[in-house]
Amino acid sequence: MLSNVNFTEKEPFTLSFRDRIFTVAYSLLDYRNPSAHEYQHYLEGFDADWSIPASLPVVRYSDLAPGHYTLHIRGRSGQGEWSEKTRSIPIVITPALYQRPWFWPLVVLLATGLITGLMQYRLYLLNRRSCRS
Repeated sequence: MLSNVNFTEKEPFTLSFRDRIFTVAYSLLDYRNPSAHEYQHYLEGFDADWSIPASLPVVRYSDLAPGHYTLHIRGRSGQGEWSEKTRSIPIVITPALYQRPWFWPLVVLLATGLITGLMQYRLYLLNRRSCRS
């Protein structure tokens, strides 16, 4: 479990497929009236649009498919305009071994090789037995 991780907008934040739930907390750098602040988030590659404005600066996602996402966050003070600059955090969720594109062709290749090898060994034993007789 990771906590208090600092993000940069350039380096992606990488999560394992085992990280089934992750939470991001954020804040607005305007401390005059924090109870009036509103926030929105949008996970590019998952969400269809920006979230409903909320006063709670936390977002939680669970069970995301492996892939590349970008979390966009924006805020506003009181009833003002949404900030022009949104914070964007690239997120990469790595796939499990069996979800990688090369895994299943490799399994088929190994299974074919194993079956072929077993058949060759069986033929070798049968030929050896027939030569003794």
